[in-house]
Amino acid sequence: MANFYLFLTCALMLAVCWRTSTGSPVPTATSLSADKCGECSELSKALLRKITELLNNEDLFTGVRRNAHPVVDRKGETALVCAPSLAQHSSCATLSNTSFSESTCLENIMKDLTHYAAVLKSYKQISPKTEAALLDPTLKIIQSLLEKCSLTPAEEKESSEENIAQMWEGNRFDQRWKMYRVMKGFHIRTITINRAMGYISSGDHRN
Repeated sequence: MANFYLFLTCALMLAVCWRTSTGSPVPTATSLSADKCGECSELSKALLRKITELLNNEDLFTGVRRNAHPVVDRKGETALVCAPSLAQHSSCATLSNTSFSESTCLENIMKDLTHYAAVLKSYKQISPKTEAALLDPTLKIIQSLLEKCSLTPAEEKESSEENIAQMWEGNRFDQRWKMYRVMKGFHIRTITINRAMGYISSGDHRN
């Protein structure tokens, strides 16, 4: 009988050790901390300011028509998933937080930022050094947002799958014109990102 209890004790200890060594999957965070919320909101504001500056930079977009239509990434759902839903109360439309998902919103924002970072890096490769250097501050802000404001570990982030290099076919003027249109689209998307980060930072969706 003593041998039986000794065997049972050893078996239980082995089971505990195995569970401890293998571990359970680390749960994915569903929201940013209060400190990160404020930091991410400020970073998104800085990104919007920087993109606005780039669009007005004569060295980067010499001779480009300022009324060119923006090119917006149609695959992104950020504008949809990051907007608080509307609920009807009597005759007034008020914001409802019931369907807003912070994690889904941030996931789509990170996909947008990853895509546009890839576009900027690709454009740098075909640009003169003086023009390429103008994009570095924007890329730095994007990288900070990706590192500090994502709920997904860096190694799990999806990368852009488009063959972005094909965008830059043509002469230098055509390349600048295409880039200007892309940046106008990025500007529109960044306005959405800025508002979303501000909403997340406010904490209203948690009430």
